Amino acid sequence: IVGITGSANAQIFFTEDYEGTVGANGLPDAPNAFTETGLSTDGIWVVGDETAATSPYYTVTAGTGNFAFTNDDNCNCDKSDDKMILPALDFAAATGGVGTVALTFDKFYNAEYAGIGTIEVSIDGGTIWTTAGTLTADAGWVNQSVDLAPYILETNVLVAFKYNDAAVWG
Repeated sequence: IVGITGSANAQIFFTEDYEGTVGANGLPDAPNAFTETGLSTDGIWVVGDETAATSPYYTVTAGTGNFAFTNDDNCNCDKSDDKMILPALDFAAATGGVGTVALTFDKFYNAEYAGIGTIEVSIDGGTIWTTAGTLTADAGWVNQSVDLAPYILETNVLVAFKYNDAAVWG
C-alpha cells in the first residue's frame, strides 16, 4: 500500500492498494493512473501477487494482496532506470507551508543481487529527478516512510519508485 499524507491537518494526498483496475501498462488506472519509464524490454513494472513476482531464483513471501514490482530474472535486460511514477500531486495546501508530508509504503526489498531502490521526486514534469530516499534492505515485508517535506507548497510533484539493477542480473 502506498500513501502520501500531510500530518499537521491529517490530509491524505494519495493512496493506492493495487486492487483496482489496471491500465494498458499493467499499472493502476484512473483515478490513480500511474506512468512508467525505463530502459528494460519486459514492460518495466507489473501489478500482481507474490506468485506473479516469484521466479526460480527469487522468492517473494506472501503479502496482503497485489503490489507493483519489477524483476530482472525473466528478461535479463537493462533495468538501470525503471521508474514507476505516481500521479502528479499538489502539496500547495499542505498545512499552510508548515508540518510534514511523507510517503509511506509497504515493501519487500532485500537488495539481493546488488539492486538499488530509491524514491525520486520531480517538480518540473519529470525532466530533473532528485533522490528523496533509498529503500532499506529487509528480510521480509516492512513499512517504510520517506520525508517529502521539502516539497510542501509545490503544485506539481511527481514521485517515482526507481529500481536500478546496477548492471547485474537480479
